[in-house]
Amino acid sequence: MRPVITEEEFNERLKVKEKEVGSLESFQKGVSPNDDLEEYKRELRHRFMVCNEEQIKSIEKEENVWEVYDGIDNLSKDRKDEIVFFFRGYLQYYDQVTRNNAINHLLHFRFEEKKGRVIVYICPKPARVYNKPETCPPGTASFSSDPVPPKAPPPPY
Repeated sequence: MRPVITEEEFNERLKVKEKEVGSLESFQKGVSPNDDLEEYKRELRHRFMVCNEEQIKSIEKEENVWEVYDGIDNLSKDRKDEIVFFFRGYLQYYDQVTRNNAINHLLHFRFEEKKGRVIVYICPKPARVYNKPETCPPGTASFSSDPVPPKAPPPPY
């Protein structure tokens, strides 16, 4: 499970890291600034799916909406990170434990600060078909193979 970020977000994270790498602390550790940045780029590309605007638009379709959460106050950078980590953990558990690594989802978040809303997109798109419990074999979930979205993001700390 990997969240999606834009190339712009990727470059912003690199700029922050460049400032850190040029610090005295990095120099004292004996870390080469170029080596440290290249390692960080590899780590970012491993942790996130970096997409251009066209790819983001293909993900942000109505059919890929997993859930919309309204009434979320204070969408600061730290709060956004908490929400992303919450969903990553939720979906990682689902993909790795519940589905036994049978599927790997991508997540994309659209934060609308003015409306206090978060739209969560999931790819592959969620199936909207819910099976009737009486048609499911005993001991199986009554939902399709897609995870049910969590009730709400965690409260701020």
